[in-house]
Amino acid sequence: MDTATGLTLGLVVAAFLLGLRHGIDWDHIVAISDIAATQESKRRGFFVGTLYVVGHASVVILLGIGAIALGATVPGWLDAAAGRIVGVTLVLLGLVVLASLVLERG
Repeated sequence: MDTATGLTLGLVVAAFLLGLRHGIDWDHIVAISDIAATQESKRRGFFVGTLYVVGHASVVILLGIGAIALGATVPGWLDAAAGRIVGVTLVLLGLVVLASLVLERG
């Protein structure tokens, strides 16, 4: 194995491991638990949570491939905007959970 191949393999492994770490950040745990908790059965909750995980991973992979293909870097303002979007999304998910508890379960 030459140096370039080893470096590429190392970067792929590191990206994979960092992606796994990213998946257990608090915002992901909250989003998945909110979505799963509103389902009628544990099986449905597991299924919907899995859909969230697969969808999120697909978007991250596609955006990453696009950035690599274009040789683009992520500007700082985009990171800050994405953080705000995540915050709003979590608040909305929380409201959905509260509404479902009040409306469906009394």
